[in-house]
Amino acid sequence: MRRLVLGHHLYDEADSVVDGLLAVASSEFQWNRLIMNIFLFYDLLVPAVDGEGEMTTETGPADTRMMGIVHGALRRDLLRTRDALTSEPYPQGRQRRALGEHVVWMMEFLHAHHTSEDEGLWPLVRRRNPAAGALLDSLEAEHRRISPAAAALTSAGQRYAATTADEPRAELADALDALADVLFPHLDREVEEAMPVVSVSITRGEWHAVEQKYNIKPKSLAQLGMEGHWLLDPSFAHGV
Repeated sequence: MRRLVLGHHLYDEADSVVDGLLAVASSEFQWNRLIMNIFLFYDLLVPAVDGEGEMTTETGPADTRMMGIVHGALRRDLLRTRDALTSEPYPQGRQRRALGEHVVWMMEFLHAHHTSEDEGLWPLVRRRNPAAGALLDSLEAEHRRISPAAAALTSAGQRYAATTADEPRAELADALDALADVLFPHLDREVEEAMPVVSVSITRGEWHAVEQKYNIKPKSLAQLGMEGHWLLDPSFAHGV
């Protein structure tokens, strides 16, 4: 028997069943394997190769594709949440509470994500590539503009989850729109402008070290499992 962590769920199954679940998940996401309950899941689960078909090493350019996956998941669920809030019948009872709590969780995730960049990734890139300073300054300024909108959304999500009145639903939808206005262009800039600079400025090993320090080691296996399941939502094409 082995225990498999998939999102909020724990499965105690025979080895053959677990292997089957992993094989199905791997095929569905077109990745080589799906690791939900160990620290490796944050790495892209496809081997990186260079133009000659040779496996890359930890001294090669940073593979930054995970940034696009994380950003895509945030955008996906923020848009889904708005659709749920503005489409009748509106969520009620447990669904309403779960929706509000998920918004709060996403803002906690976003805060940790931006912290890992401001404290870990951007300082490292600055040291390796001083010419990137102006770009990084602008991204950090955007983080500061996003923070109040994220805090307002957290408060709106908490109010929505704790009540049954209709007014908090409209307030939460407005708060989502306000965040999207400042967050979505920032997510695009980081992928389109910053990640190519990051890739040529630091190595694959340095990227992994930042991921381990800020995005993996501080979290429990349950947290990592939930995040992994969220990132790998089968109804969303990550473009990997």
